[in-house]
Amino acid sequence: MHHKLLLVLIIAACAPAYAQVNLGGMPMNGQDPLLPAPLTLQIPPINISQALLEDSNTPGQNRFAAPVMVDIQPETAGAWTPVSDGKLWQCALHAK
Repeated sequence: MHHKLLLVLIIAACAPAYAQVNLGGMPMNGQDPLLPAPLTLQIPPINISQALLEDSNTPGQNRFAAPVMVDIQPETAGAWTPVSDGKLWQCALHAK
């Protein structure tokens, strides 16, 4: 057991780390008051009775989220806004 853990730690320590290259500046975050607000997409509510039934079949496990199937793509949802260095895609979501 200890050998396996040690092996995993050695492999993890030797694995190269990848990250986004910092080119300076601030990312476009959509907080510019001059940008139009995108339409808000309503996420369908979960079936609470179904979720409670599933939870009753798995005692001792605490659910913190439930999957909801959506089809959100930049081509079909949200709004594209031209900005100085390209385009900004914004998509607002609302779920209950």
